Amino acid sequence: MKKKFLLLSVLALLCGGFTSCEEDEKEPAQNGNVVENPVVKSALGTLTVQFMGQEIVTENVASEFFTEKDGTMTLSLIEMKFVPQMPISITPVVSGISQQVSEADQHVTLLSGDGIVPTFGGNPKEDYVVTDFKGTLASGDAEELSFSCKFGNYPTTYKAKVASVR
Repeated sequence: MKKKFLLLSVLALLCGGFTSCEEDEKEPAQNGNVVENPVVKSALGTLTVQFMGQEIVTENVASEFFTEKDGTMTLSLIEMKFVPQMPISITPVVSGISQQVSEADQHVTLLSGDGIVPTFGGNPKEDYVVTDFKGTLASGDAEELSFSCKFGNYPTTYKAKVASVR
């Protein structure tokens, strides 16, 4: 009986997280116009982490990203591992990434950030503060997302093709 109650409670909490108000679905674009229903984009690419003097390369790492109301990007690396020895996969979420359209190429958005505390499972992880985040989001026929940063003490790079939009 307790298991059923616990399961139903967790299910109710999860369902509540997917509800939103109309006000929450509006997002200002970089030009100041309000955008209805933010676009979530997905990408699939290669993650490289420097760990104990070794370069750990993981292929087919999925990510999702979107623009927040304040114009910054939120990025999630879906079910990834920094190293193969990690006992579980995690989904780090990095919010507050600055976006600026490149003056040299209007099809490229420059990404930057420093001192961002990521969340893992909704919990802030100050041991993995994201520093020196630099990247690009190229739009057009071959949309690509690439960045480099440090997750705590671990230099990390990611290069991906944007796969879908929802």
